[in-house]
Amino acid sequence: MNLALTYLWKEWRAQRALLSAYLLLVFACLCIGLYLAPRHLWFDEGFGVHALSWFVTAGGIGVVAFVVPGLVRGEFTANKGDQFVRRLPGALWPAFWGKLLFLLLALLLMPLLGLLVGELFVMALDQRWDGLFRWRWDGEVMMDLPWELSLLGAGVLLLPWVWAVGTWLPGGRLALLGTVLLVLVVGLLVFAVLRPSPNLLDGFRWQAWVWTVPCVGCVVAALSWARGRLAGGPLRSARVGLTATAVALLPGAVWLGERAWRYHHPRAEHLERFAVAGMAPSGRFAIANVAEHDNWTPVPVRIDLDTGAVEQLGGVHTGVISEVLDPFALGSTGVQRYWRTWGWDDDAQGVLDLETGQWSRVDCDPKHMMRLRLDDGWRRILLAERREQTRLRAPGGVRVWVEGDEFVFEAPDGSTKRRPWPFGKARSLYPRGHAVTAYGEYRQTLDFVTGEVSDRTARESVHVRGAVVRQRVSRNDRAPSWEVVIDGLARELPGVWRVLGLFDDERLLVATRPRPGTQEVGLELFDPHADVRQPIALPVSTATSCSWVAPMQLGSSLLPRDPAGCVWLQFESRNEAVLVRVCAAGEASRVETITSRVQLLRWRDFPRVLVRDRREIVEVDVESGARRVRFAAGRQR
Repeated sequence: MNLALTYLWKEWRAQRALLSAYLLLVFACLCIGLYLAPRHLWFDEGFGVHALSWFVTAGGIGVVAFVVPGLVRGEFTANKGDQFVRRLPGALWPAFWGKLLFLLLALLLMPLLGLLVGELFVMALDQRWDGLFRWRWDGEVMMDLPWELSLLGAGVLLLPWVWAVGTWLPGGRLALLGTVLLVLVVGLLVFAVLRPSPNLLDGFRWQAWVWTVPCVGCVVAALSWARGRLAGGPLRSARVGLTATAVALLPGAVWLGERAWRYHHPRAEHLERFAVAGMAPSGRFAIANVAEHDNWTPVPVRIDLDTGAVEQLGGVHTGVISEVLDPFALGSTGVQRYWRTWGWDDDAQGVLDLETGQWSRVDCDPKHMMRLRLDDGWRRILLAERREQTRLRAPGGVRVWVEGDEFVFEAPDGSTKRRPWPFGKARSLYPRGHAVTAYGEYRQTLDFVTGEVSDRTARESVHVRGAVVRQRVSRNDRAPSWEVVIDGLARELPGVWRVLGLFDDERLLVATRPRPGTQEVGLELFDPHADVRQPIALPVSTATSCSWVAPMQLGSSLLPRDPAGCVWLQFESRNEAVLVRVCAAGEASRVETITSRVQLLRWRDFPRVLVRDRREIVEVDVESGARRVRFAAGRQR
């Protein structure tokens, strides 16, 4: 300890002239500059706060720019009495502790000296610095640090690294520039991992590990000084220091690399993000987007529900969508066999057979990058599936789908009619009963009955054999209401709360409010042409929201029905959410065996239905309530 104090005194002798001159000059410049600066340019905290912060920052800059590089450069001065380390190898470790103690004292005293001079300066100008503090109504007082001090704090963390890098350079020169280069190189390597992995560090509290930066820097500086300078010079110090740096960074690099690998290759037993995007017609295979953390970008996978096998279909920049032929869709999910894979890489473009797992690469059309260049064989296969899976219907059960730039109408007897595509470049479709709406620059609706294209489409509307039931807003109280328009004549529908959709070719299923302003709810079948409303007895009495439920929540011209011919509805209130089945005879019953918070995936094998419950895919018997887990993803909560 006595030797360390001796070397501390020697270090003060080596640097006192330079530090004294720096402090005198910088404080004088700050006093003159701040006195002449226009006060109205200061921030909301006030002149006094920023004046103090500049004085404290000036003291800290002296430590970073002069004290730390001087720990090495002092050994190369002309004063032979201060070149104590170059004499005996046994002085290296005591000199290190003495220099470290000098560094800590300078880091404490120079900013405090700046604070003292700054306070005297601010008081001499009759200014205040109470803007440094902020308080809330509950009495808690907080400190708002100016950006100058935050920047200085980042520099203080790198002080030991400036010392270490100084030992690697001839004469200890350019230590600051060398430290900046080292930080940029490490930052470049970290950036190379973080760039393709958005939000990789979400959930990791890296702030708690900031203390390791100066601690590791002290270790590297100690080894570079006491081991590197033992019978060696800057090159030996650089070899020892860089080796120690690599060893110190190795655990973090391994951890970051392993985390990045799990980001791009999630493990089925550790999934936290799990969303089913589609099902195969057989019900055995599913497509899901998964990730090991909620904020990570998901990757698409194919799941075999019989064996539990999970096959990754691409990376984070690869997607799987239901539409293959054209860049329009009724949604990004579906129940179908063939799916399109896409991504930033041309090699990701192709068609996936979900039933077999086979993937066929198909090039994009050079004139339209969203379209694939499919041969006639593929086109026939995909058009046949589109015809079978279409969810658009005209009156009388006429199926409607899109082929190229035409709508195709197929009657039950097999005859077809074609109508040109009327929507221009708009390709995103949404069913509106006996009509379809295209979304582009604005909404346009094609009525399958009248053939008219309307440029004025209400946000909520349903077409029934040429009649339009739409939502409107009252000019008086801005309360939403509904009206029916037939042959251009409109009449109001009192008591209607929500129009859920077409129950059959003639009637709509609507939710009502018997008394406006309450949460009471009713259910009716409404024929707009005959103006007949048939009430349905509901097993629930109040609700704040009401919506239909279907596998993958896929909309269609008619409300989706299960194999027993019933429509599923979900009623939510403040305390609970209830599933209700409304059958063709107008009878409503509550579904007790399934919670309404699950995602319905499939009901083809009714009364057994397939649902996603959090991170599980479960088969539930609606009548008996029996459950069988088909796939479990990750840690269950």
